[in-house]
Amino acid sequence: MRIIAFVLERPVIERILDHIGEPTMPPTVLPARSPPQGELRFDQTSGPGDWPEMDQTAGRSDGWE
Repeated sequence: MRIIAFVLERPVIERILDHIGEPTMPPTVLPARSPPQGELRFDQTSGPGDWPEMDQTAGRSDGWE
């Protein structure tokens, strides 16, 4: 694709969009919604022993703490 021109005048842009059947006004911006964290039910009472496969220090004997 090669750009051959930029159209910068608003009336010209509106005429082009109207001619090809596209809306000339931008869509309405809806308000943002809050995160769905209230809907999720995570149990956050787990301790470090609940996920032994995730313990990256398990089995190390090289003196690292």
